[in-house]
This record gives sequence, structure tokens and C-alpha cells, in this order.
Amino acid sequence: MSAQESPPFRRRYLGRLLRELREDVRMSTGEVCGRLEISAPRLSRIENGRTAPDIVIVKAMLDLYGLPVNDWEPYEQLAREARKKAWWQEFGVEARGYVALEAAAARLHHFELGNIPGLLQTEAHARTLFGKLSKRRSKHWVEDQTAVRLIRQQRLRSEENPLELVAIVDETVLWRPVGGREVHRAQLWHLLEVAELPTVTLQVLPLSASPHVGMDGSFHVLSFAEKDEPDLAWVDHVFGSLQIEKKTEVRACKLAFEALRTEALTPADSVALIREVLARL
Repeated sequence: MSAQESPPFRRRYLGRLLRELREDVRMSTGEVCGRLEISAPRLSRIENGRTAPDIVIVKAMLDLYGLPVNDWEPYEQLAREARKKAWWQEFGVEARGYVALEAAAARLHHFELGNIPGLLQTEAHARTLFGKLSKRRSKHWVEDQTAVRLIRQQRLRSEENPLELVAIVDETVLWRPVGGREVHRAQLWHLLEVAELPTVTLQVLPLSASPHVGMDGSFHVLSFAEKDEPDLAWVDHVFGSLQIEKKTEVRACKLAFEALRTEALTPADSVALIREVLARL
């Protein structure tokens, strides 16, 4: 399985499509459960993308909702993809979560207040972070997490299924000496390199910027290539993470990101600042 496939996202996408078909024919969940002889919790898990339905169940739903047989193939293919094992599960990362969403996304807007964005980190930088921030974890866990991060980065250079990244980082992250002087300098040189990729737009929010909306913390906004698939927002915090789907809240995140872009340095000026920091190390 390639690094770009996301079975958990396929489950979510398929579930939404099946729910929309049910709603189009104005059938209640109770009616569907009665006709298909499945439980209400099971139907709920299918429609919310928490479980991958069998092909037989998918066909039964499509037939019940009156969809012509000639139009079934896309749904059947989604069902097959949804039942696959995600590549990151081999590294001990949960099937659902941020990695699953990012793997399915076409565009990512990421504001980072306290660290270099994971997609732009060097291997040494990432390994240092995982090692220091997760001292109760095993060395094997650190290596697995680092490997997943490096695989995720491949999409920035992929021609078949690239990920477009717009990243804004607070200037403080450029000065933070993660891993010591050599690792720090190598990370900054890496930023200069990836900033030249056609898929990457990197901007720095300078210390001279006035108080801004990003001071409340880092966040992501993910957009997808699938037709009518809504944008999502994701927020990491010290106790876990939060996936945001409500349209008004996602829109607020998007507006906040655009506000930060206007206050951040241009990509060219951001590169110049990174070079200035390097010269002073």
C-alpha cells in the first residue's frame, strides 16, 4: 500500500455518501435497520465512518436506496479500499487520527507556534523531539514515530499524489536549539531547501508582529480532492487533540489562518530571515 492511501478516510467518505443516499430517499435509520436486519449502532458506525462495511452490506444498501446497479462500482471500490490496513498501523499508529486525515488531504494549512512543522523536520530533529518529549516510551516507539514522520514527508515531493503545504511558523521556533547546534543548523538549512519545493509555501511570523490570533496555539486546516468533501480543522494540545468538523468553527480557523498570513513575512522575506538566523548561530 502506498503512503498516500488512507483506508480510515475512505470509511468516513463512504459512510457520508451512504448516509446522503439514505437521506435522499427519506428513509429513517429505523427503516433501514429493519429492512437490512442490522442494529442501529452498526448502521451508525457505518455512516459515521467508524467501521468498514462488508461489500454485501454496501450492495444491500445501494439496492434499498434505489441506486441503479450500473452506478454501484464506485461505492464497491470505496468499500474495498476502506477494509485495507493503513500503512501507518504497521508502526503502531492508530488507524484513525490525524495521520489518516493528512494522508487523504490534498492541501494543508498549518500554523505552528512552538515547533517546526512535522512535515518540514529533519530526521535528527524529529528523533530528538520524540525522544525528549516521550521519555516513558521505548526506543522502538521513537524509531517508529520518526519513520512515520519521514514517510509522511514524501508527499511533498510526490508527482503522483502531492500534498500542498502552506506553513506559517512563529519566529521563536527558528531560534529554539533542538538537538544541539549541529542538528539545529541542519534543520534550518533543510527549511531553506524545502521552501523551494513547488508544493511548499513557508512563511515566518516575526517577533515584531503585534499580538495575533495564533497566540492561542497551533492548528491545521485540511482540504480534500474528493468532490463535496468538507474541510476539517485539527488542533493538538498537551492532553491530546481535537478534530473540528462544524462548518462555522472550520471557517473561523480558515479566517484565522488568512489573518496570520497577512501578518507573516512573505516567503522571500521568510527565507531571508532563516538565513539571518543561520548566520548568527
